[in-house]
Amino acid sequence: MTFEGNDNVQNVRERVNIVDIISRYVTLEKSGKKYKALCPFHGEKTPSFYVDPSTGLYYCFGCQQGGDVFTFLMNIEGWNFVETLRFLADEYNVELVQSNVKYSRTDKLFKVNNMVLDFYIGQLQESNGKVALQYLQRRGFTLDTINEAQLGYACNGWANLVNYFRQQKIPLKIAYEIGLLSVSNNTANSEVRYYDKFRNRIIFPIKDILGRIVGFGGRTIGDGQPKYLNSPETTLYHKSKSLYGIYKAKSSIKDSKVAIIMEGYIDVLAAWQAGVTNAIATLGTSFTIEQAKLLKRYAETCVLCYDGDKAGLKATQKAVSMLRQVNMDVKVISLPDSLDPDDYIKKYGALEFKKQIMNNSGNAFDFLVITAEKKYNLNNNESKLQFAAELVSLISKVENHIEQAGYIARYAEKYNLDKKALELEVQRYKKNVATAYKRDTVNTNRNINNNSHKADKVRNAVNKKERKLLRLLINSRNEVAENIFSNSTHVTIYGLIQNTKWDTPKDLVAVCQSEKEKQILASILMIDEDYETEQELIQQLSNFKIERKITALRKKIKEVVSIGEDPSDLLKDFSKLERARAQLFKEDDLV
Repeated sequence: MTFEGNDNVQNVRERVNIVDIISRYVTLEKSGKKYKALCPFHGEKTPSFYVDPSTGLYYCFGCQQGGDVFTFLMNIEGWNFVETLRFLADEYNVELVQSNVKYSRTDKLFKVNNMVLDFYIGQLQESNGKVALQYLQRRGFTLDTINEAQLGYACNGWANLVNYFRQQKIPLKIAYEIGLLSVSNNTANSEVRYYDKFRNRIIFPIKDILGRIVGFGGRTIGDGQPKYLNSPETTLYHKSKSLYGIYKAKSSIKDSKVAIIMEGYIDVLAAWQAGVTNAIATLGTSFTIEQAKLLKRYAETCVLCYDGDKAGLKATQKAVSMLRQVNMDVKVISLPDSLDPDDYIKKYGALEFKKQIMNNSGNAFDFLVITAEKKYNLNNNESKLQFAAELVSLISKVENHIEQAGYIARYAEKYNLDKKALELEVQRYKKNVATAYKRDTVNTNRNINNNSHKADKVRNAVNKKERKLLRLLINSRNEVAENIFSNSTHVTIYGLIQNTKWDTPKDLVAVCQSEKEKQILASILMIDEDYETEQELIQQLSNFKIERKITALRKKIKEVVSIGEDPSDLLKDFSKLERARAQLFKEDDLV
């Protein structure tokens, strides 16, 4: 289904706040009428990424990425235009009007997942699902929680879903492609046989940030293994980028600025039922940088509430590392008796669980140090030195110098270590890491051809002048000769300035026909006031054109002379160009 109608796009564009959206990915700092930040598209230490709320555009002077809020989300998320439109409409409560009933292949796959969820929900409500419903109720879940979470049941059989697909005339190959069926090959007759992937399992729909069902999770209610089973990687479902419950929890996370991260679906359901609606799960113990970046859009603080077993401990350590990489505040809850959240709520109740979250979540760095300490015997000198080495490694990864100094002072005192020595070891560790990085980094620009580099410099200079001129023309709306522009996209943008109806620069963005046009227009509108006038820029650009022709003519004359031919006609052309260049700067009125 498509929603790309002009009214839909315009309605969303009018409601969206580009500063609000981009600030979920980077820390924006006010800079005059604009905002600046470190670019999310390339590594840099000095901010060259700017956002202009008045035009609704962003632009990075470092990597030349730019455009509007649609461009930003499409680039950073890898979404197509319709997915971006749907996301923004959902975020800003804009109702999209269906422009036509044409489904893309991806839409059809999502539609299949929706049908399958309805099938599983129906199975839970039928007599065959009684055993599953009783299991959930024994676990303490109410019918309201079960319905709100859209839980279903996959009956204990090999072809329940297969038969459903056949009835619905859905190709089994498509169902296999999105991870709903498994396949076995009969080697005797080369026959491919499909069978249900989920059997005798409670079914949990896994949704993306747009609320679309990307996959399913299943929890066995018998002795089947594994206990938890997720959809495999498909065109729709990517485990490393998915979080169970994110669509339902994102509003609570955004409001509280806190996300509670758990291991599995059951823990999240228990938390939701207890009133902790900002809980989500990582679909297992593995936590990725993509999931950290996703949470950073909505939360400032993440509270890790994993199981207290060995696997949960290891997962917590990894999650802390990932979340600190995206500069989030991280806290850790260690529930008493090594209980998981679901069991803790059953034993102590919802109120006590909320108190644990509010009062007993500790500093993540302290958790890492205490975890490291447990591996060593600090009464043994050699073991204590090994612990100190790990402590140095942990402290050296803290980027904030004040925070780092505080940890050095605190742990030197706590573990009876010489503060100065600990400080020197941290500095030495960081220096060794930096030296290794420098040694391993190859300077890829070493062998750039000088002539090519010179040509690039000239081309960049011309582009810069052309964009300055276009910035002035947006203000003045003066007409100039179209052939003054050598860049084809600049010619197009000049045409938009002169030939389309617009009142503000923001209107110009709306009439751009391509992302490249938006990107270049963004760079133009980010240009600050300059002392150069339209006339001066036209003179300089005209001179660039003449210089290019003179350079090419010199080369041709040299070639003609080298083979003994008469260069007279070429020399006449050369003289004309020299006169034109001389005349250029005598003109007083070129606009």
